[in-house]
Amino acid sequence: MSTTLATSDALTVVDVPEKFDVTNLPQGIADLIEATENPFLVAMLKNYYLPAVREISGHWDQILIPSLTVDEPAYRISVSGESVALTGHAEVLAMYRQVAETGQNVMGTLRHNIAVADFGVITEGLWVAIVPPGLLSVQDVDVEPDAYYMVTHNLM
Repeated sequence: MSTTLATSDALTVVDVPEKFDVTNLPQGIADLIEATENPFLVAMLKNYYLPAVREISGHWDQILIPSLTVDEPAYRISVSGESVALTGHAEVLAMYRQVAETGQNVMGTLRHNIAVADFGVITEGLWVAIVPPGLLSVQDVDVEPDAYYMVTHNLM
């Protein structure tokens, strides 16, 4: 028997601050680095921290450098109930490039859960993204073409 859950059902912690703070994402990672004793897991978290900061800073071309990733990265991303698998350097880099070039890298977390183990890093959070004009389309909603929107969504 399998059960399908909407992404919003998967959020394990719903203690959400009232105010969006762009420093929540990097601070949450830094806090876990400080609390982690295993040097291997600390190294993995540091390799997660720098690309995360580069992504939200718009430095997409400095994310998949050899010292921070494997030759063929594999990403599994679930946003608002939709999942996508990105496999290989070209696919993952294209995603980062598109995010930066369309101005969608202004984002952060309201709540961020991070787990690290020998298999890798898993994150789950309630994200806030600033969506530039012309990029938001919501079914049955009139969207102003020149407006910026702040959108919250669950991301794993």
